[in-house]
Amino acid sequence: MRKLIAIAIVLAFGFMPMLSGTVQAEGKQHAAKPVWQGTIANLTDMQGIIAALLVFDMARVADIADQLAGREKFVSTLEFLPGEVRKRHGKVGDIATELAAAARAGDENAVAMKVSAVLMECSSCYYNLRDAERRKEMENK
Repeated sequence: MRKLIAIAIVLAFGFMPMLSGTVQAEGKQHAAKPVWQGTIANLTDMQGIIAALLVFDMARVADIADQLAGREKFVSTLEFLPGEVRKRHGKVGDIATELAAAARAGDENAVAMKVSAVLMECSSCYYNLRDAERRKEMENK
């Protein structure tokens, strides 16, 4: 019984920062509303994948990864976005498809690697494309 209570406490404290991260991100909108809503949806998906991975619910991981892949592949076709942005969204969609396949195969390590790859691709794009001008402005102040 003590183990169960200890696990519940650890999970509760582990999930609270993840959930509050979405709330914090919603308050710091850095893009047009539809774009930002997509960003928040992707963040929510990544949190769901991590939560499902913690309890080894690979079916849930695969379902969420499929949703993420579909959304990213759709975004990669939007003509009004710059080519580099579309290309990177397509790459995230491809990685999410691989993530779903790894989850269906039950390969926990491959799922973790693909989650990391998605986060690295998103972070790289944000750093190099989305936030580049803002960083320059901050450096000049």
